[in-house]
Amino acid sequence: MSKIKRTVLIITVVFVGALNVLIYYNFHLYYKAGKTEDIEKKIKILERANRAFSYNDLTFYELGKAYFELGQQTPGAQTRSKILIQKSVQNFNKSIKINPASYFSHFNLARSLMNLSSISEPLDQDFYDEYKKAALLAGENNDIYYETGKVYLSNWNQLSDEDKNFTKEILKKIGLGKNRQKIHNIFDVWQMNIQEYEVITEILPEEPQIYRWYADFLGQKSLSLHQRHKMLAAAEFLDFEKARRDYDSGELQYFYFRQKKAAGYYKSCLERLKRIKFYQKLSNQSLIDSVEFIELQKSALLKFAKSNIEQGTELEKVEDYLREYLSLTGDRVVEVEELESYLIERGLIKKNLTAALDDLDLLSFQLLLDFKQTHHRDIVNAGNQFRQGILRIPEGKKEKYVEVLQYFGDSFHRFDNLYEAEDFYKMALEIDPDNIRNLIKIRQIYGKLNKENKISEINSKIEKVLSSKEIVLEDVYISKSKRIPYDLQLDGRRILLNLFFKDVKRDIRPLIHVFFNDQIIWEDYLDDDILSIHLESKIGENHLQIGCVNRNVALMKFTYRF
Repeated sequence: MSKIKRTVLIITVVFVGALNVLIYYNFHLYYKAGKTEDIEKKIKILERANRAFSYNDLTFYELGKAYFELGQQTPGAQTRSKILIQKSVQNFNKSIKINPASYFSHFNLARSLMNLSSISEPLDQDFYDEYKKAALLAGENNDIYYETGKVYLSNWNQLSDEDKNFTKEILKKIGLGKNRQKIHNIFDVWQMNIQEYEVITEILPEEPQIYRWYADFLGQKSLSLHQRHKMLAAAEFLDFEKARRDYDSGELQYFYFRQKKAAGYYKSCLERLKRIKFYQKLSNQSLIDSVEFIELQKSALLKFAKSNIEQGTELEKVEDYLREYLSLTGDRVVEVEELESYLIERGLIKKNLTAALDDLDLLSFQLLLDFKQTHHRDIVNAGNQFRQGILRIPEGKKEKYVEVLQYFGDSFHRFDNLYEAEDFYKMALEIDPDNIRNLIKIRQIYGKLNKENKISEINSKIEKVLSSKEIVLEDVYISKSKRIPYDLQLDGRRILLNLFFKDVKRDIRPLIHVFFNDQIIWEDYLDDDILSIHLESKIGENHLQIGCVNRNVALMKFTYRF
């Protein structure tokens, strides 16, 4: 090797070695600065690191952050703050020059530029562009999308159509994170700067929970009621669609005998359906077909019960689901017959009704099946045998015992065996004297028998059982976004419900909503202290919920009349 080549090699080795030493020293100071809490000391360490080696984008990035933080800590000294933030901008630019793909550097440069623009003359660099570069480079970083989206929304009227579309895209992505606080902050920025309903609806991803958050925001801020109802109806439609998909997934699992997974999907379907309060009635939309809703609910109830039975679950564990299913079958006797055959095949019920007379739980359920199939003669025969036995109420079985007596009474009533029906209703009332259904049934018997004195006596009992027609409330305040529940004993007639509020016309008009038997009945802003609503009641217990969306309100009393 020639002397010149040897010299070049030695110089190269020395240069590389020195460079490695400088790089090592730079990173050593970089990590040291990261452990230093004092900002001014951190800046000195990072500047020393850059003097040793000036091609590490991370040290310039950290130096830019440090100058920005120091500038933020001295807001009163505007000139000093301006100088510090200018240095922050310079260091972020150097970091980007070394690593143009660093979205964190672009993002923090945008923050510095935006801050500087508020205390200084406009710069050649546009902070909007830097925010946009950060978002485009960020991939799926929701924090970058969120902060960038807020800035763009805050300056919506100054944006080009292209930037407006860009803003909608990135904000739609942050919804996938389902961070309620961030999404609410976006709502706040939108309200203060835009209030165009089309803009926010284009931003929102198609998620029922996010639609409900937006609807709550509209209600709490006393904004468009039409938009609120529209979004709640849309949320319920999405829930309905998801419920259908859950049911289809359950069917697939059921087909392949994966009963546990099938039951999970059917249960999810039912839970989604329960969230639906039919806000579409208030928004004048027909998104969910009522017949399809009932059919899906009915099928999910039946399949959930069957998937559990196939796993060895006892009848009593799924009986409530089957009873709800039967309540939806109406007069479709074929469906009841198919269920009965299925349960007989599984050995869960008896072939003959009289064989179940010694098992009160089983008897009450089989009576329901027979009654739905109009097997009234079989029920009458079983009733005669039942009456001949010893009438003893098993511990904790009062409700089932009364139900059995009701079915016997109803079947005798169907054959106009009025005195026998009266006996069964009387027996039921001896156990549960406040049972509104049996009181109404026995009043019908007395009407056919022309027992006027008995009718008057029963009417008096019914009036005592029915909820008071005027319920006075003392110091009952409905808190914002809360509902107060009440249970009303009614006889199935249509009622006029009157709600009496206090201080309705004070400041913000209250947005009141009323739910009756788990469906939305009324929701609007109140102008007067009295709200009157017509309601269709059912015999027995009816569930009333009264709430206020946008502020606290005092409910003084409520009354009803037939």
